[in-house]
Amino acid sequence: MTTPLKTLYFLDGEEITLVEIKLAGLPPETDKSKVYFWLIIDKSSERTGKLVFVSMKSETGKEVRHFTKGKLTFNAASGIFETAQKRYPLKNLPVSLLPEKTKEIIQDYFTG
Repeated sequence: MTTPLKTLYFLDGEEITLVEIKLAGLPPETDKSKVYFWLIIDKSSERTGKLVFVSMKSETGKEVRHFTKGKLTFNAASGIFETAQKRYPLKNLPVSLLPEKTKEIIQDYFTG
């Protein structure tokens, strides 16, 4: 059985893909950390990991998400994911362009 998922953000780069996923169909009182997930997908290995969310900030035209192991800054067109080791340039793409293979990887993460 597949888990009902909704992709909220799709940021894609040469090496990684970042997606924000919302699990659908949960009761409204469910803890937000069990509803919203930021995933990082390594394109070469297809390895998927959860980014541990710390905080967020929204400004006019700019979004910032802080995680325990990185920071994502993005706008409507592009973004940068920064870790202690590296900066990853990303394109902010419509979720309708999420490739089928990536959808399968995400679904497998939640059901596997």
